Amino acid sequence: MLTRFMLLLGIVLSIGCNTALNAREITTDLKRGVNLTGWFQFGDFQESRFGEIQILHDAGADFIRLPIQPTLFYDGTSSSWQLLKRTLLEAQRVGMQVIVDFHPSLNSQRDMLSGDPKFLELISNMAVFLKNYPTALLELQNEPISPVGDTCNPAFDWNTIQQGFYQKARAANKNITLVLTGSCWGGIDGLLKVNPIADNNLIYSLHFYDPMFFTHQGATWTAGDLAILKNIPYPPTPQNVAAVIPSMVYLMPTSAMKSSIRAALLEYGQSGWNKAKILARLEVAKAWAVKNNARLLLGEFGVLQTEAPPQDRIAFMKDVRESAESLGMALAAWDYGPTSGFGFHRNLKTEAGMFEAMGFTAPANSIATPADTAPNSSYPVNPVLGGKTMIADFTAGSQNVFGVPTTYWGYGQPAQPTFTPAVDGAAPVANGGLEFEYNIPLANDYGGITAVIPVAAQGTIDARAFTHLSLEASVVGGGQVRVGLASSKLDDGGDHPVYTFEASDTPTVYTIPLEVFKQANWGKPVKAIDVIGQLERLEITATTQGKPGRLRVDNIAFANLVDASSVSNVPNNLQRLLFDFSSTGNAGNQGDTWSVGSYQQNASSLSTATSSLVSNALEIQFKLPSPNDWAGAVVNLNFAQTTNLQNFNALQIDLSAKGVQTVRLEFPNTLDTGNDNPQFMLNVTPNQKTYRIPISEFAQAGWGKPVDLALALQNAKGIGVFVDTVGSAGTLKIDNVILEQKP
Repeated sequence: MLTRFMLLLGIVLSIGCNTALNAREITTDLKRGVNLTGWFQFGDFQESRFGEIQILHDAGADFIRLPIQPTLFYDGTSSSWQLLKRTLLEAQRVGMQVIVDFHPSLNSQRDMLSGDPKFLELISNMAVFLKNYPTALLELQNEPISPVGDTCNPAFDWNTIQQGFYQKARAANKNITLVLTGSCWGGIDGLLKVNPIADNNLIYSLHFYDPMFFTHQGATWTAGDLAILKNIPYPPTPQNVAAVIPSMVYLMPTSAMKSSIRAALLEYGQSGWNKAKILARLEVAKAWAVKNNARLLLGEFGVLQTEAPPQDRIAFMKDVRESAESLGMALAAWDYGPTSGFGFHRNLKTEAGMFEAMGFTAPANSIATPADTAPNSSYPVNPVLGGKTMIADFTAGSQNVFGVPTTYWGYGQPAQPTFTPAVDGAAPVANGGLEFEYNIPLANDYGGITAVIPVAAQGTIDARAFTHLSLEASVVGGGQVRVGLASSKLDDGGDHPVYTFEASDTPTVYTIPLEVFKQANWGKPVKAIDVIGQLERLEITATTQGKPGRLRVDNIAFANLVDASSVSNVPNNLQRLLFDFSSTGNAGNQGDTWSVGSYQQNASSLSTATSSLVSNALEIQFKLPSPNDWAGAVVNLNFAQTTNLQNFNALQIDLSAKGVQTVRLEFPNTLDTGNDNPQFMLNVTPNQKTYRIPISEFAQAGWGKPVDLALALQNAKGIGVFVDTVGSAGTLKIDNVILEQKP
């Protein structure tokens, strides 16, 4: 029996549904397609974009995937139905098939996967609607994730839910081709867990964005590493990744994050991600399809163009496309739209390289893909504080530039998160810090608790004179914190720059480069540099979802960092010479003895290290023969007695290295030889140079027994200088090792 919804829908269907020109009989022989985004995802259909279907057809596409926000179609009288009808008729006219893709926001998807009757009714209504468009397919859910707990929660019974969606659609339309997928963001691992349905008129979709380090570099909607990454190459090699490590290390806001990103990049450099590895990964999905007699669609793949090397991006897209096609997969690139960050446009003009990577013919007047640029090599090797201006220290509520926090609010659906209110409605300042408890009850929700710190009465501050924003923060239990820089002087609806990081549960100073603050893509576009030049307020938001927490913020300042190696004129009375190697190497102060050795895991590929005093310096010849072995050479500089390094500002060391680009400096301690000693990865050159590394930059690497870092520094028994770039051979030269004492 028709509902009122269906009667209204019938009126829409009856208007010209049989007048389409050149309508083809459905074959679902999909080959190459494109995701046509920004039409029905946010109620943002634009008449001016209607000709894009013809452009894509002329380029060589035979289908489009059309993401739609299901809630726009809950009302049968909505104009979205008429606009969708026009889109489908245009696709039929030019000879294009269309996958109508239910592509909900996280909030609405949670409701759908929890049995929202409105969505179940929409499945039936859309399946009936599409009977009149033989070139249309229906995809029942984009990238399903668990509505509670971890997004890839293994307890999430997606198979049962998808079976219910399928039955609704098939009951309403026995002939339409349906597109199904796996859970956990629709990736290959989720596909492997799908229980296939006995129906010959199905296609199974998967999405492919591996490796995320490359495809999502610069993604501002993520926390930490990905948002900061830029110029990450594809395919990676140890050499081309090493070139970007210095700039990425510089941009990380804590010592621990610097160590983490260095290790992650070194691993990426060794990962071997190339066309062969992409093919091997897709072959896993193909094997599943063969076993289950299923057709496959690579429904999404792409690379965010914001920070990726342009030519490497094109190479990746071509490798994925050719690999998928060699396995007989249909595929659709993400995505097409003039302002898309992933798509076929650059500076609002179509980009020839992207069309060619997809095997398409580029439209006339397309611009060439620019060349890759060399990574910025001007970043300080070892940045240290060169000056700062305090913004807020919250001691008794006092602040230097910004006003006392006056705004404090929560947001999110289906209900606003709870938070601890202050008596006067302002964000609570107590115990020498800005501190509040909160609870964002549902995972996968768009919600948060924000404290706004406004500029004082004089108006705005020009932060362009600084390089970094420094603040001390912690989240009980750990969680994400988003810092926004905002100014209504430009546009109150503007997309202000933000940076999101994973905060520790202990107070930690985050020194955030201003250049990593980027537009969040949820407002009108404005230039980040303009906002920083007319800064009006800081917005500090706790966004940890699914559990309660407590955010504390203190000591906010704008700062300038300079290269530690350029710091000079340290008074002689503050310098504690350890070794100068003028004769025996013992300077007779803090230093005592030194030794040289080598190590390896595989005894059949012996590493060697020999040393001699050459021109008043210690020279080490090393050879680490096996590229697949855990091996290294080490110089141990022993203290005369256990030393509390927290009494010192920095380590100065004269170094040159040939055959490697990094050495590892480590402070072994007297606590336990199995402990994870404080260490620092230092970029070095073949030429002798004085490096100055602040003691505060040393952090544990995460491969030994956990030990309190401060305690380890208090019990230091020497300095280890390690070369552990396996497969290398060369020379390390050390001279003038100095500890710089605090005043």
